[in-house]
Order: sequence, then structure tokens, then C-alpha cells
Amino acid sequence: MFRILIGVITAFLVIGISFASFYLSIEIAKRQVAVWRRGSTYMFVRSNGMGGVQRRAREVWIKQLGYDEPEASMISTYQSRAGLSAFVGCGLLFLVMAAVLQHFDPACTGGGARGEKPATTTGR
Repeated sequence: MFRILIGVITAFLVIGISFASFYLSIEIAKRQVAVWRRGSTYMFVRSNGMGGVQRRAREVWIKQLGYDEPEASMISTYQSRAGLSAFVGCGLLFLVMAAVLQHFDPACTGGGARGEKPATTTGR
């Protein structure tokens, strides 16, 4: 039951970390540009998988949405930061959850790699 609860909590936290990362990056980018055009938030999330900051700036932000080059480059940089911070945040979350499981779950503690009992100092 504990593992299921940790799994559900982890799933919600991954979604929350990803959302917060993108939301904060979008808000910062909105403040940096003169006009945040219609559809920019959708494209911010949608085009995040395109490789390269300059390629994404040219193909998405300049050609499709009509931003000038400095603004397009800046928005594309914030896109990359959002993806990186979501990845790092989720990685740290998984490390914390693994430590919590290791510490509190009885199935994860006790026996060694093959299930043998740990050695004692009294020789029993």
C-alpha cells in the first residue's frame, strides 16, 4: 500500500513540477517581450521538443508567430530552460522518493541483494 501511495504522489508531483517549470518560464518570457501574441503559450509548450535554440527561434517564433530575432531567441532560450528545469526537478524528485522508499518501506530494507540476512557482530 505504501508503494502505491508513493507512486501516486510521485505522479502528481511530476505533473506539478513540469507545470510549474513551464508556467514560470512562460510568465518570465511574457514580461520580456513587447507583445505576447495569440497562440504563443500553446507554441511554447508544443514546440519544446525541437532541437536547438536558434532553429526553434527561426522556425517557430519568427516564421510562424512573427516575433523579431532578439525576442524569438529569448523566448526559445526560456523554452530550453523550462525543459531543463522540469527534467532536473523530476530527477531530484525521483532521488528523494527512492530515499523515502529505502528508508520507510520494510520490503526495501533488511536483506542484502539476494535476500540474505545482514551479518551481526555477535556471531549468531
